[in-house]
Amino acid sequence: MRGGAGFLPNVAMKAGSRRSIGVPNYFSRGQTMTLIKRAAIAVVILVSACIGLAAPEAQAQAQYSVGDRVAAPIGAQFFDSVIVRVNPSPLSYRVHPLGFAPSADFTANPQMLRPLGSVQVEPWGGIKSDPYLRGAK
Repeated sequence: MRGGAGFLPNVAMKAGSRRSIGVPNYFSRGQTMTLIKRAAIAVVILVSACIGLAAPEAQAQAQYSVGDRVAAPIGAQFFDSVIVRVNPSPLSYRVHPLGFAPSADFTANPQMLRPLGSVQVEPWGGIKSDPYLRGAK
C-alpha cells in the first residue's frame, strides 16, 4: 500500500496535504471559512426567529398570584394550598400545601391547579407551625 494508509490503498498521502483523505477541494480556505460563518449566522437567525415566535405563547397571563389559595393535586387528591412563587417563563407556580413541611412544596403547571371550592379538598396537614397555615386562617 502506498502512503501507509490501510483504508485507502491506492491514494498517495502526503502529511499536511489538503487532499490527504482524497476529498476534492472546490473552495479556497478563505471561501470555506466564509461559507461556514454564513451558515452559522443563518442558524442563529433561524433559532432566534423560532424563539421569538414562541415567546408570546410562553408569556401567558398568570391566573393566580403569590398568596392566592388554590386546590392543588397531590396524587389523586386535591389539597388546600397557597401559591408561594410565580415562574413567568414558562408559566408555572410554586405551591405549598397548607399544614405540611416546606419540603412538600412543588411546582405545578397552570392546568393542574383548581380554584378553591371547585373540587373537594383534603384536610390540612398536621404541622401546626406552618407559617403559611397561620397566615391563611
